[in-house]
Amino acid sequence: MIAIPSCHPKRFYIENAVCFITTKTHNGFPYFKKEELCKLFIEELRVCKRIKIFELYDFYLLLDHFHLLLKPNGIYNISKIIQSLKKEFTRDANSLIVGEITESRQHEEGGGDNIEVAPPRLQGNKLIIKCNKTHPRFYWQKSFYDHIIRDEEDLLNHMKYTKYNYQKHNLPNNWQYTSLNYPELLDDINT
Repeated sequence: MIAIPSCHPKRFYIENAVCFITTKTHNGFPYFKKEELCKLFIEELRVCKRIKIFELYDFYLLLDHFHLLLKPNGIYNISKIIQSLKKEFTRDANSLIVGEITESRQHEEGGGDNIEVAPPRLQGNKLIIKCNKTHPRFYWQKSFYDHIIRDEEDLLNHMKYTKYNYQKHNLPNNWQYTSLNYPELLDDINT
């Protein structure tokens, strides 16, 4: 019997490699037209960075996908980092969509009482987004795309691509959900 190759090639993990990550929402649905979900994503990214301890160099959240430029710390690989970010965001986004805030994941993962998943302005809201045909429950595409940065030129190209991605997607110049507006989330990169 001939083995049929998997449609998802095996991911390679290279220690100390900087990775460019892209993942999309299910069927490209523009969930991130909702400001509440954008703000929640930024908070989830902040929490995931603390829990999974990775270096973040750049990011951009668009209406139906995001880009991250990051370096895992060796404890958690990119699959574990993205799995955590997507899983926790999905849970909390769907809690907002149906109007129920769940307990912070830090209690579940042993991260301590001083870290909040959702920003205070979102906690306690009974109903932010109605779940209906125009705004379904939140889902991501399966898996994600990754690219291992090869050299300084490749890094600069991906940083430029990320920073100016709003133009490709016809978003306003002042699109808020980019690393340009959250410098406190970024680490210095040694090129």
